[in-house]
Amino acid sequence: MDKNKTLIIFGNGFDLDLGWKTSYNDFFRAKQNSIVLFNGMSFIENMVKGEYWYDLEGYIRHIAIHEITNKEELKTLSYFWRILTTRIEEYLREDSIYLTKTDSCAYNFLNHISPNSKIVSFNYTNAFNICKLEPKEIEYIHNSIDSVYSNSGDVKLGVDTGVLSENRFLNSSDISYILKSRENQIGDNLISKWKNFENIIIYGHSLGITDSDYFKPLFDSIKAGTITPQSFYIVTKDTKSLEQIKENMLKYDIRYSQLLCSCDITPIFTENGSKNPLFNKMLQII
Repeated sequence: MDKNKTLIIFGNGFDLDLGWKTSYNDFFRAKQNSIVLFNGMSFIENMVKGEYWYDLEGYIRHIAIHEITNKEELKTLSYFWRILTTRIEEYLREDSIYLTKTDSCAYNFLNHISPNSKIVSFNYTNAFNICKLEPKEIEYIHNSIDSVYSNSGDVKLGVDTGVLSENRFLNSSDISYILKSRENQIGDNLISKWKNFENIIIYGHSLGITDSDYFKPLFDSIKAGTITPQSFYIVTKDTKSLEQIKENMLKYDIRYSQLLCSCDITPIFTENGSKNPLFNKMLQII
């Protein structure tokens, strides 16, 4: 099979680079009053006191592994998850959070994407629509606000299947609603799709453990030589965020240094701006 040109994978850092207030921090600051109304729920009290609001999915993962020991706690987790999901959907419908920086790397990137590129998004937003640019097809991993508007499904907030091996009280039927992996639902392993690209660009994704169901198979396949991209870019804010990405990958046994033995990885730092020669070289392949 001939390879397609470029696979583009968006994470929330892409939206943040556009200037949008779509982080969990932004969400919690805006919605904390409506969330803390449920102050009788220990999960919410601990989230607020422990400042877990900066990583909601990490906190859901923590709860699933360390707090669930019976059916009642499972019911509480479900209620907690529904509160967060509802509030996030409400928040992402607010036009005021989408003030786009047209001089950003992300906006420049959007304007260069050609029909030869495949776009996969871990975000809930459609940047082309919001920025009023020519629409492009996007495959959403965790649903989108557009699908929420049409009542075809909730945005997917949750964790990886690794939690099942961490807590003997859990099984996949009990917590299916918080398991983010959609491979079984879409009926085709994502790796079988992702391997047929000459280039891979990951823009603004932290590569954290809650999405390891998707990225660990990708990186394992690169190490094994079954996926052989000609170029591989990781676009992130700065060197500090790149180091955090490396630490995140270690949590699911992927070493950045080992990946470099199988594939040349070029980091691009958006703090250097859109005139950065490496950034402009990357634009040529999208």
